[in-house]
Amino acid sequence: METSWLEAEQSHRKLMVALSTREHAEHTKSQLTQLFGDGGGWVSLVAPDDPAIDRKLEPEVRRIAGTAIWSHGIAGLIGFAIGVLIWGVAYWLSVALIVSTPGMSFFAIVLITTFLGLLAGGAITFRPDHNTVILPAKDASAEGKWVVVAHPTNDTEAQRAEDYLKRVDEESFHQTLG
Repeated sequence: METSWLEAEQSHRKLMVALSTREHAEHTKSQLTQLFGDGGGWVSLVAPDDPAIDRKLEPEVRRIAGTAIWSHGIAGLIGFAIGVLIWGVAYWLSVALIVSTPGMSFFAIVLITTFLGLLAGGAITFRPDHNTVILPAKDASAEGKWVVVAHPTNDTEAQRAEDYLKRVDEESFHQTLG
């Protein structure tokens, strides 16, 4: 789970548990913070009906923007290069449609593959797997529960957080994909 070259965010995984009391939630947060040590991970505590819930669940908004720009740029360039390669191979193989209209076919192929690359960049940025934590956390907070959210920055922290949070309350435990 180390930092991906396509993502600017430090934490790629989220783990959460919903608890009934503030004391239990604060103790859980304290234990997780100790488990993370100096590794760089952090823990957010979401109060019932917390007005800052969005910021606590997705604290890296600026880094998400960086991920969006970087992943779209890289994926778009890869799509462009693939398009040029496809067109070049088709031209080299003397495919009639390509040879008869080289400019138009080049533009069409490269445009389509670049758009496909940009779509892939969007999929990297969108991270629908975060909903497996964000939606239950918002529901739990709306129901008056305290939510502890771990934001590990490496595989060791993620495994420690998963093991600990499952022991705390496996029923309310949720996590994003690794």
